[in-house]
Amino acid sequence: MARQEAEHWKIEDLDFSGIALDEVRADENLFYLVASASFIESGSDLYTQNLVDFFRGDDEVTDWLSNHWEQEELQHGKALRAYVRHVWPEFEWDSAYAGSSRNTRPIARSSCWPRPAPWK
Repeated sequence: MARQEAEHWKIEDLDFSGIALDEVRADENLFYLVASASFIESGSDLYTQNLVDFFRGDDEVTDWLSNHWEQEELQHGKALRAYVRHVWPEFEWDSAYAGSSRNTRPIARSSCWPRPAPWK
């Protein structure tokens, strides 16, 4: 097993017990920042597909995006979601994400945007 794979972190490795809940729960800016970041990272499958579409024909890039980058970004979303659920358990993350995703996915598709000129 490659060194990088052997050392890769897992959601189960995260220990939220050290979080000073009395200090972070009241921080509204932190809540919006972490919740928003969790939504963005959780939508990485769409962003990956947009990048794969953009780089179609470059197998090295599209393979890396699909087989490495996407999984890591989705894992960030899971970690941030777990943090939100731990610190703000009353926040209905699934419902909020579903609403956010329903509103943004149609306009975030790469097919909705003109293809830029190739890089020089």
